[in-house]
Amino acid sequence: MGRIRQLSRYPVKSMLGEDLDQAYVDEAGIAGDRAFAVLDCLTGKVASAKNPRLWRDMLTVRSTLTPPGSTGAPAVRLTMADGTTETATVTGHRDPALSKLLGRDVRLIDRAAPGACIERMDPTQVRTEDDLRRAETGSSGLAAGSPPASGH
Repeated sequence: MGRIRQLSRYPVKSMLGEDLDQAYVDEAGIAGDRAFAVLDCLTGKVASAKNPRLWRDMLTVRSTLTPPGSTGAPAVRLTMADGTTETATVTGHRDPALSKLLGRDVRLIDRAAPGACIERMDPTQVRTEDDLRRAETGSSGLAAGSPPASGH
């Protein structure tokens, strides 16, 4: 029989996550895992560290679930690399702190639009910084580890 050494959850796709002492698990996985994503307001695509040319700074942010805010909107606490924190909620509007960090207008979502996709690089083609600059990206649909589609 195996032994679990560490239990982690990643509330925001492509960000660092949180260690847990216990978790609710069902057929969809750990409750709250990848419950949120960052949406590029310009392209309408979900941000993913699988495209490090655009989104590598997402891997410097730690996300932890928090209780919903006073409006009842889903919320997540974001801890930046410099230690500053922000509680982000799903508002449908640009998130100033994340937009500043990532250098693009972005917002937090908890439901992906139908047909939503991410841009990703083929990891077998990216071995050096030169490869990263030259690599092409392709779009793909969202996998099961992303926020559920709207209307479900």
